[in-house]
Amino acid sequence: QEGISVDRVILYGSYAAEEGRRDSDIDVAIVSRDFGKDRVEEGMVLYRIAGKVDTRLEPVPISVEAYQNDTWLPLIYEIKAKGLELKVA
Repeated sequence: QEGISVDRVILYGSYAAEEGRRDSDIDVAIVSRDFGKDRVEEGMVLYRIAGKVDTRLEPVPISVEAYQNDTWLPLIYEIKAKGLELKVA
């Protein structure tokens, strides 16, 4: 949707740790080869899409390159170490 090529969708945070409550946000990393140019704009596009699905969704855009190479970043480290990869349809 929105012309985004999705390579991976990874659930992380409280829901991945099976600690999510009804009022918890749902953290998802969207890994795409289309990301890496303008993180603010990419995030806005993802929030527009997420808002149509569930307002608790907190999508984070991550480029394929960052996902593969930037494991020193705390967020990417957490996503890779504790995240649950979801099936991309």
